[in-house]
Amino acid sequence: MVKPKILVVDDDRDILILLKKRLELEGYEVITVSEGQEVIRQVKLHPFSLIVLDIVMPSMNGLDICKAIRDLVTAPILLLSAKDREIDKVLGLELGADDY
Repeated sequence: MVKPKILVVDDDRDILILLKKRLELEGYEVITVSEGQEVIRQVKLHPFSLIVLDIVMPSMNGLDICKAIRDLVTAPILLLSAKDREIDKVLGLELGADDY
């Protein structure tokens, strides 16, 4: 049986390790990425069931990544962030995220 594949994007190594371990325990195949251009490459290579995307990232932030990949994927995009202002949520959803 093929496991559903999840892409987890964050620049914090500890968060990547934590999410990867937890999601694998739930039966998912998890690919972790910490850089924006690599996200674009990965979504062209793999059909993901879900993309979990941090907003605060170096070089290319999560909102820019979301906008860049939205037309490339049909998978839901979940923005994961400590930012909780209403404007951040609205902007993320307008750029193509499915949830914040």
